[in-house]
Amino acid sequence: MVSDLVKKFNALPRKPMAPSGLVSNEWHFDVRYIPLDPPSHVLFIVQPGSRYVHQERLPLDVPMDQSGLTWFPETPEEAAAEVARALVHSFVDNMGLGKFERHPPPPTAPWSWMTMEPALAAAVGKELSRMGVAASLLQNVKVSSEDVQAIANESFTPVFRSICPHPAVPVPEAINFGVVSIEEKVPHYEDATAFALAYYQLRQNNTPPQSNIDDTPAFDPTVVQQTYDILRSAPTTEVKARADAGNPGAALDYGLRQLLGYEGNYNAKTARLYLMKVVMSQGAPPRLKATAHALLIGWYTQRTANYIPSRYLFAATWHAEEALREAEPVCPPDYAASPGVLLFLMTSYKRFTESLEIPALVYLYKRCYRALEKRDEQVLARHALGTVKRLKRPNRYQCATAGCGIVVESGKALQRCGGKCDEDKKPFYCGRECQAKDWKNHKPFCKPGMPCSIIDTATPPPTLGGAPGSNSIGIRVGDTLISSSTLSAAELRRFRDAAQDRPSGRRPVNLMHMERHKLDPNASDSEDDE
Repeated sequence: MVSDLVKKFNALPRKPMAPSGLVSNEWHFDVRYIPLDPPSHVLFIVQPGSRYVHQERLPLDVPMDQSGLTWFPETPEEAAAEVARALVHSFVDNMGLGKFERHPPPPTAPWSWMTMEPALAAAVGKELSRMGVAASLLQNVKVSSEDVQAIANESFTPVFRSICPHPAVPVPEAINFGVVSIEEKVPHYEDATAFALAYYQLRQNNTPPQSNIDDTPAFDPTVVQQTYDILRSAPTTEVKARADAGNPGAALDYGLRQLLGYEGNYNAKTARLYLMKVVMSQGAPPRLKATAHALLIGWYTQRTANYIPSRYLFAATWHAEEALREAEPVCPPDYAASPGVLLFLMTSYKRFTESLEIPALVYLYKRCYRALEKRDEQVLARHALGTVKRLKRPNRYQCATAGCGIVVESGKALQRCGGKCDEDKKPFYCGRECQAKDWKNHKPFCKPGMPCSIIDTATPPPTLGGAPGSNSIGIRVGDTLISSSTLSAAELRRFRDAAQDRPSGRRPVNLMHMERHKLDPNASDSEDDE
């Protein structure tokens, strides 16, 4: 069925020449991402002969003061429906002239139109045909020449600079959907308990902290069972129904289930749509909105394998900015960033802002920049505190057993001797095995007033470079420090022994779940308290 909009478009007069009779009645269009707050895409239309320009904010139905990121097409086919509708609307609406002129000229239809990307031209032409656009020439969208593309870019520059004159923000270019290769990473889980753990961790890591993030309590395994019970008690169909009815909490839950592939139902695009429902909800509490924004950061930054396309990076950074804005009123001062937001700021965002490779990220997203600066200050302060503690009690951060080699990021990761030796002389061990092995050496010293049984207490152990509160443990392998937050001390020792005994030319030992750090003999900058 042909809509009223298309009927009006088909009724417009249409001639090969523009009404002036001086230029041809052909038009170029493209889609561009505008990172200004609130961000959105625009359909840019230009008549190459006259350089007359017009733009429509996409999607058409979203108010100007709201983000347009509910629409984020990744392929020409996904963009086609909204682009075709906006094209038809632009000409029926006479390019908006009625809003600015008392006696505008009557609207006319284009003779032909064109765009830069062949795939987008084909997809839009197919959609125009489906909509019922009568002129066959309009259904056959042409591909713009390089000269026409140059005219479009030249024509868009003054339009954009009229709303954003700052040179730090580059003029957006037309989107070429074909250059981005999406990599769908479908998650797999051993069982429902493993999924519950992944669900809990992802949600927790993106929820704004309720206290100082460096004082986060240790992980409680019982929350996994609680999460499992909650998931089982709320069938996905019921969660979706409540989300569709406007419940923002259910929308976040359903988005997470889709993002993680609950019960084998993985759909990243659906996940984004439901997380955006939370973001756009008028009734969602700030903490819930901040969580949805933080989750969306990961959505944009993990869609491609080896790089983050510019449009995705700007969208992710806007979500980080909004996550901070929503969290500030409900979080402790200077601790509004969730671990997920901090991870993005300290990796992708920092990489492009430190080098000033993309200065617009600093100019447009000042909350992000301030949060990163504050976090760097906090880390330096904790490093300084850790240095003092390690110098005072170096034995607390390394296993006392000779030849063990295990070092830790937090003193809490080791077990101390329970004997009668003085507190400042007590040895610490990575486990019972090492404690038993060292007992012959320590036994004579396990009395009040005796010196420390550890041979070397003058040199503080190296730090592992972990995050505050990290439970990482490490071990030296030559001049390299291997650390892990998942392997046990015994497993790390076996790895070291295997690496040292491995003949040259053999296949390297698997370093899965490990981090490697060059040892710095002058480094002693622990972040952890005792």
